[in-house]
Amino acid sequence: MVGRRTACTKRFGGAVFLALAGGVLVCLFWPLASHACTSFVLSDGERVLLGSNFDNDFKPGMLYVNKRGVRKTGLDLNDQSSSARWTSKYGSVTVNTAPYQYAWAGINEAGLAISTMQLGKTAVPPPDDRPSLISAAWVQYVLDTCATIDEVIEAEKQMRLSYGVDHYLVCDDSGGCLVIEFIAGKPLLHRGEDLPIRALANAPYAQCIELMRATSRMPRNLSSESRMARLDRMARTYKSKGKDSGIDYAFNMLQEVSAPSTTWSLVFDLRERALVFRTFENQRSRRVNLRVLDFSCETPVRMLNMHAKLQGDITGQLEEYSHAAMAQHARRAIRFHKPDFGEDLIEQSITHVKSFECAKTED
Repeated sequence: MVGRRTACTKRFGGAVFLALAGGVLVCLFWPLASHACTSFVLSDGERVLLGSNFDNDFKPGMLYVNKRGVRKTGLDLNDQSSSARWTSKYGSVTVNTAPYQYAWAGINEAGLAISTMQLGKTAVPPPDDRPSLISAAWVQYVLDTCATIDEVIEAEKQMRLSYGVDHYLVCDDSGGCLVIEFIAGKPLLHRGEDLPIRALANAPYAQCIELMRATSRMPRNLSSESRMARLDRMARTYKSKGKDSGIDYAFNMLQEVSAPSTTWSLVFDLRERALVFRTFENQRSRRVNLRVLDFSCETPVRMLNMHAKLQGDITGQLEEYSHAAMAQHARRAIRFHKPDFGEDLIEQSITHVKSFECAKTED
């Protein structure tokens, strides 16, 4: 078996390069030992649900409530002068495998949701005049600034993805959905008629569609095209049987494509502005209602261990943000993925978010 350090170095280059450049964050904010992550959309005309499985050997995770009206910057340890800067327009709830403000998936108060899946064939755009962000910060930027998939497309034009081994499924509460991936240095966008199956796994979208169309009988395995085919079949045969039947059915779909490595399963309810989730340590459904959260800067940020032993509507049980608790989780993530990482760089990446401040007036 390839060790974590070897895998990171083999894929991204020598450790010296990673320690000196903005790519230092590569091994921090992306779990590398990933498996069969899968996302899909289920809609019956009344509800729009985005479901997503996270499969990984790294199991800890944190849920964060992110405020609107916060001034933020990207972190590039190589060139601070080119760091991205923006102010969050929307509050959001995110699930993070890394530090606060580096999201794996989330939903904002405008009803836009996004999920990340690893794509090994990713090749991000070359440097240009745009400011840049690494993948997990880019996901947070999208949630901070976008309400529709049209705005996500415009956001990509304004903010360059500087590093990522991922592609994304994004939907808004109108039911509009978008797959965005970066191949050969260019963004590939799939939407409308170019998105015949609203699901995504770990291979290029067009490649999966081609394989599915060419195969009359898809084998039942964990290949990307097999998972997408099963999800498409289940989505097409779904019939609503009441208010929460879609949520239950979405979890059945996630179970259909789960693996022993599945860490958590998420269902974003875009029109109801809610996140419902289960984890491998706690199979009871928990719900966070964005409509009752206070996203203003006048109240403390909230957070929660993803595996907390709770159930039902937990909106009122979210804990006040603790930098110490966040740092403990972040250090655990960094040391798992980059065990030879220096303490000074660990501290710099963790304390960066302390520079984020609320604007005097919210936009």
